[in-house]
Amino acid sequence: MFCRNLACSLVLQSLCAIVAVSQPKYVLPIDASWGSPLFIEARLNGSEPMRFILDSASTWSMVRRAEATKLGLKTDRSETGSGAGGPFQMDFTRATLQVGSFRLNDLELGVTNLPAHYAGILGADLFAQYIVSIDYEAGRLSLYDPDKFHPDPGATRVELNIRGRIPCVPASVAFGDKEARGEFRLDTASFAAMTLNAPFAARNSLPPSDASVRRLEAGSLSGAVQFVQARAARIRIGGAQFENPIVQIYASNRGSGTGTVLAGHIGNQILRRFRVTFDYGRRQLFLEPNSVRSEPFEIDMSGLIFGPSFEVASVEKGSVAEAAGIQKGDVVTRIDGVPVEKLGLARAHDMLMRDGNQCDVEVSRGGGAVVARLALKRLF
Repeated sequence: MFCRNLACSLVLQSLCAIVAVSQPKYVLPIDASWGSPLFIEARLNGSEPMRFILDSASTWSMVRRAEATKLGLKTDRSETGSGAGGPFQMDFTRATLQVGSFRLNDLELGVTNLPAHYAGILGADLFAQYIVSIDYEAGRLSLYDPDKFHPDPGATRVELNIRGRIPCVPASVAFGDKEARGEFRLDTASFAAMTLNAPFAARNSLPPSDASVRRLEAGSLSGAVQFVQARAARIRIGGAQFENPIVQIYASNRGSGTGTVLAGHIGNQILRRFRVTFDYGRRQLFLEPNSVRSEPFEIDMSGLIFGPSFEVASVEKGSVAEAAGIQKGDVVTRIDGVPVEKLGLARAHDMLMRDGNQCDVEVSRGGGAVVARLALKRLF
């Protein structure tokens, strides 16, 4: 009996030791205050810090053309990429990317025209070299040496398939009793819970003809994209299930959403509910739930589109914001009397997703202030 107890004790000590040595090589801050995308401050060849998107679904890392020109980066080849809005042209250069003491030397970067609110994209190059753990709640990115990483025993493991350096998982979506299964890429630059490619949605007749839907347009680095949104019954990813999520479906006839290989992608409205760890080498994903795991899925109920600044990028037609007279180009300054600088983007958006609330939104326009009362109402 003594030997048996001793053996058990040694096993437990060994397990504790394994957990203890699973320490990250680098811990880097990320900005997860705006639901999508995740931002990280990086330097190129010792430049001033620039805002990059952390994008698990980007085959290439990229830098905006204006920054590449300013830094004197020389290009040596060109290639056509495919984005949500269609094809786009990239030239390629090389540089050293640095975040704190972490460096990616001789990194190949696509040089292209990117939106004004970020200077670059950090994509598959990072995920292919390290085990990458994203803690949305703590705003922390941890990088592990692959041969020194051991997952938390309580984490849910999901099998990964790597397609062209992009992580994909099997998942399903159900509307009522009808469930459709497919393979979805994981996209840390998408705000949606799940987005269905047009061919997959058409093949499975999704959303159903009797579903309440909302139509919207979003921008991408390769042009505007049209979507339809609807509330599903559930999404399943491995052993994890999500009730009443909002799913969006590509309604454009060009771009990556017309692809037939994958069913679509899974984004931050699901991923942010976990600490998410990508292990490319062993083809596995680990999910550790956080405090928002069981929060209901909601979308904006005002009709205001803004972020990462508080300038209104667009106002949805037929929305309460349009009825109240808020216009594109207005700058949101207060919500319910609280300055937006104090709220931050995440909380500001949250305050506009509360069904039944009367919400006072103050905007700046032409040097003056306009206050509008919005009667928020869930669309579906």
